[in-house]
Amino acid sequence: MKIYRAIFHYNNADTCEWENWYYKASVWYNTRELAEAHLDELNKFKDFLINEYFKEYKNIFRYKEPYIQEEEIHESFVGLNIDYKDPYKNN
Repeated sequence: MKIYRAIFHYNNADTCEWENWYYKASVWYNTRELAEAHLDELNKFKDFLINEYFKEYKNIFRYKEPYIQEEEIHESFVGLNIDYKDPYKNN
């Protein structure tokens, strides 16, 4: 089974050792269509960063276009049996 989310990566408009990359993402969905619904929101956020927040640093602000990330997961859930022993009692 695959799960999907919309994701947008961007940096902090710094090109030296202080450069950091951040991301904004939707939650994980079980259908691609639900994740794609968030692309418009992420594109608006990208436009805000380019035109307002980092407008003085357009030449060094870098980003990756918003895209759909997909991951393969197991379809069945296997529970774990965790044995808890209270350290304050002699069990």
